[in-house]
Amino acid sequence: MTQAEILAALETSRAAPLAAIEGLSPEQLLAPKTIGEWSVRDVLQHLSLWEAELVRMFVALEKGRRPTGEGFVAHPDYDAINARWHAATKDRPLDRVLDDWHAVRRQVLRWVQGFSDDDLSRPRTEAWMRGRPLWRWIAGYTFRHEQEHTEPIRAWRRGLER
Repeated sequence: MTQAEILAALETSRAAPLAAIEGLSPEQLLAPKTIGEWSVRDVLQHLSLWEAELVRMFVALEKGRRPTGEGFVAHPDYDAINARWHAATKDRPLDRVLDDWHAVRRQVLRWVQGFSDDDLSRPRTEAWMRGRPLWRWIAGYTFRHEQEHTEPIRAWRRGLER
C-alpha cells in the first residue's frame, strides 16, 4: 500500500466507528456487556491501546530497536494481553478514553505522513518483523482492527433502534 492509500484507509476506518457511536449517550457508551463482555467505551479504549503499541513500534524502529510492548513478544497471547489491559483501564473516564482514541490516531497519521512509499512497502529486514512490510503492521493495528470492532457496535446499535 502507498502512503496515500494508507492515509485514506485510516480516514475511512475512523469514520465508521464515529458514525456508529454518533448520538449515543454517555450512559449507552458505558453500559456493560453491550459488545460481548465489554462496553463501547471498553472497545474504544482497546483500539487506542493497540494503536499506541503501533506508535511505540514506530519509535523503536526510528531508534533501531525492537519494540518492548506486549504485542511484540515472539508469540503474544492476545486474549491475555487484552484481558490485562482491560482490567487496568476499565475505570478510565469516558472523556479521557475518547481523547486518547483521537490523539493516538493523530500520532499514527503524523508517523505515516513521514514514511515514504518505499518505507511502507518494502519487506522489513528486522528479524522480529518477519519480512512483513510496514503497511501490514499499520493495517493490522489500525484500520483492519477498527473494522473488526465496528460491526459489533453497529449490530448492538441496530438492536437499540428496534
